[in-house]
Amino acid sequence: MESSKERLLAWKNGKITAGERRILMTKWLGQSWEEYVKNHQATITNAFKRCGMYNALDGSESHLIKIRKYSAYKAPAKNEKIMSL
Repeated sequence: MESSKERLLAWKNGKITAGERRILMTKWLGQSWEEYVKNHQATITNAFKRCGMYNALDGSESHLIKIRKYSAYKAPAKNEKIMSL
């Protein structure tokens, strides 16, 4: 959009096709995600740790698991055996 005044005007006047809009929005979303991942890695890692998806296998980070609206959840103790499927 910024590269061409004609493209910007076409966007504002609704002359861009639905397919072109989907492609542009997909590109914008991809660029936004890349920027977010680059600048907020700790936030992403912490979110995974809070739901138990990126924690140490030895149980040393089980205390980090916090499941909203489910306060009864208790992570297994560090040395406690976990049943497997």
